[in-house]
Amino acid sequence: MQTKLIIQVLFFISLLPAIVFAQRENHYDFRERVEKIRKEKMMEELNITEEKADQIINTGKKHRQKLRELSKRRDEIEKKMLTEIESDRLSNTIDEFLNIQSEITVNQENFLREIRALVTDKQFAKLIDFQHRFEENLRKEIRKRRWENGKRRRH
Repeated sequence: MQTKLIIQVLFFISLLPAIVFAQRENHYDFRERVEKIRKEKMMEELNITEEKADQIINTGKKHRQKLRELSKRRDEIEKKMLTEIESDRLSNTIDEFLNIQSEITVNQENFLREIRALVTDKQFAKLIDFQHRFEENLRKEIRKRRWENGKRRRH
């Protein structure tokens, strides 16, 4: 059960780049600033070296890229299912969908194992908590900026 929760949290975290890219205000610089802050805070909270933080971040980037590819394939198959509702091929397409979903889960589990191999158990637990808090604070900040930008445009 705990692994499932961790997988869900990390799955959500892996979607963060889409949220960050949705920002119109020089999103590339914003993303770089966020990643720099994430790295510094991670080093501080987990008491790890810059090299170790880079390993964690690079592992996350690799995971997010693979997840984007799998999600894109899953989305295509979802659309295909709808077009095959009345078709004899629907069962095969559903099997395809379930296989992709399984690949996504395996990818997330592999990601967690890779991260766990880089840090101690204590650091791993702290990292999961850190990521959750960091992402929540980031979402709040993005919402706040959107609200402030929207308010300024109306006046």
